[in-house]
Parts: sequence; C-alpha cells; structure tokens
Amino acid sequence: MAAPLPATGHVEEDGPFRRLWREHRAAMEAYNASNLPDDHPDDLALMDRMLAIEDEVA
Repeated sequence: MAAPLPATGHVEEDGPFRRLWREHRAAMEAYNASNLPDDHPDDLALMDRMLAIEDEVA
C-alpha cells in the first residue's frame, strides 16, 4: 500500500468550469429544496440559470 502524499499547503484555484459546476449545483439544490409551486418566478429563475450554465458548459 502506497504512503499518502505529503500536504503541500497548495490550494489549486478554481477554473471557470469548477466555478460553473458549483454555481449549477447551488441552483439545483435550491430548486430541489424549494416548496414553491413549480411555476413560481423564483423557481423559474433557478431553472433558467441552471439551463444557462449547462449551455455555457456545452
């Protein structure tokens, strides 16, 4: 079994894809946790943002 790699203290900065992934995940979690009706403007805005992020990633 290999020994664990030593910690270097280096934290890799997020790239644009990772930033979009976190933003998409946050919007999705908020949408899924919402108790609002499906056609509520706040839920529609979250869905629109998720779709926009998906388009940007594609």
